[in-house]
Amino acid sequence: MKHLVVFTLLSLFTTTVFAQKSSCEQETGRAFLGVTTDELDDTKVSLLNLPTDDGAYVTKVYPGLAADKAGIKPFDYIVAVEGEALDHGDDLTDLLSRHRPGDVVNIDLIRRGEPMTVAATLSDRQNYSVEWNYDQGEAFLGVSPDHDDEEDEM
Repeated sequence: MKHLVVFTLLSLFTTTVFAQKSSCEQETGRAFLGVTTDELDDTKVSLLNLPTDDGAYVTKVYPGLAADKAGIKPFDYIVAVEGEALDHGDDLTDLLSRHRPGDVVNIDLIRRGEPMTVAATLSDRQNYSVEWNYDQGEAFLGVSPDHDDEEDEM
């Protein structure tokens, strides 16, 4: 009888430990594309002849992550994930949050005026920490003033 009680308790303990281990193994981080994006205003959208202002303008691609491996580049304009159009630039995060690391998703984007689709295998956000380097430039569209005139006035 004593052995039966010990065996039963041991069985319950072992089952609990394996169940906890299984749930921990299933726990994954957030899906991560590996880009920094920005929204474009109507003027830039018009100048770039983009079909919509609802997109995410890629300013940085982190080396070795999903976007880089899929061939996404700075200046690309992401307009949809898995055929679902972005409502605004921040919508990219929302659409990606529906997926898990390791999922392959189709990213619709515009590069130099040409629409294209790339397949990206999403990275795991918890395995990567982004370090911001303010000395390293980001891709941007803009105009700077002519500084020669200012020097002439001094």
